[in-house]
Amino acid sequence: MKRLLLTVSILLAARTIASADPIPKEKIPEALRPWTDWVLLGHEEERCTFFQGDAGKRECAWPSRLALDLGDRGGRFTQQWLVEREEWLPLPGDAKTWPLEVRVDGRPAVVGERQGTPGIRLQAGRHTLSGTFE
Repeated sequence: MKRLLLTVSILLAARTIASADPIPKEKIPEALRPWTDWVLLGHEEERCTFFQGDAGKRECAWPSRLALDLGDRGGRFTQQWLVEREEWLPLPGDAKTWPLEVRVDGRPAVVGERQGTPGIRLQAGRHTLSGTFE
């Protein structure tokens, strides 16, 4: 009887641990908070939002409305992003229509290229991107 009770207790404990949700950052004990980045090194996506019904699928960068003001001779764009970890983000445009004067939160930014598409690397946070086209 003791063996059965012990087995049931272990199974219940294992089930509870297996279904545990991540601890929100504000509930991490103060003494352990400086270690959070070290513990998550290589697993930074664990901080990102997961899709309801599929906790294995996560997204770390969320775009908001893209505003385009385009004319015959060029144009402007503005877009907000919520970035949950450092991330490479695509910019409007392509190899023929490369974005110019790109700014992040009002400051000049460096635009790179990945597979012919312009983009920018952003740190975690809320950001406003803007730029022009010619």
